[in-house]
Amino acid sequence: MILYHYTARVYLPAIARDGLSLGDVPVNPTDGFNAVWLTTASTADGHGLSDGRELDAEEKRLAGAPPGARLYYANKREIRFAVKIPSSDRRLVYWPRWARKRLSPAWYSTLNEIGGKRADTWWLYWGVLPPHRLSGFDLAQGIALQGWPDAFLGIDAQIVRPKVAGRINLLPAPVKFAR
Repeated sequence: MILYHYTARVYLPAIARDGLSLGDVPVNPTDGFNAVWLTTASTADGHGLSDGRELDAEEKRLAGAPPGARLYYANKREIRFAVKIPSSDRRLVYWPRWARKRLSPAWYSTLNEIGGKRADTWWLYWGVLPPHRLSGFDLAQGIALQGWPDAFLGIDAQIVRPKVAGRINLLPAPVKFAR
C-alpha cells in the first residue's frame, strides 16, 4: 500500500539522517503516544496541516516568546513523502479503527475536526521508516527531492517546540533557522 507523509522543508535534515519516526498521537488533552502519521491522500489539502504562518501574540505568549519574536509555524504542506508499506506490516494501523477503541468519542471528533475531517484517510506507523524507503516530492516547487537523502545531510535548522503546561500543544512547532 502506498501512503504519504507531509512535512516541512526544515525537517528534511533530520529525516534524511534518522528517517520518519516522530509524531504526536494525542489520546486525550494531556496524554499521547509517538507514531508516524501517514495518509492515503496524495494531496496535503484539508488535513489541518500548518502553512508557515507567523505565530500570533497569544501563541507567542503561550510559547514563552517575547511579543516581538519572529516565530513561524513549519509549513507542513511543502514536502510529501511516499512510502510503500505492506498492509500485513503489524506496525501499520488504521487510525479510525485504533482510535475509536482508545479515545473518547468527543476527543476523536475534536481531532477529526482539527485535522480537516480527513480521519478516514489516516494511518499510524509504530516504528521507523528509514530515509532510503522514502520517495520525496517538493510540493512548493513541483519537483522530486533532488539527491534524497544525501543532499540533505548536514544542513542545520533549529526547531523550537513550545511547551504548554498541563496539556498537549496541538499546534505545530514553530521554527526558526539557525544562522
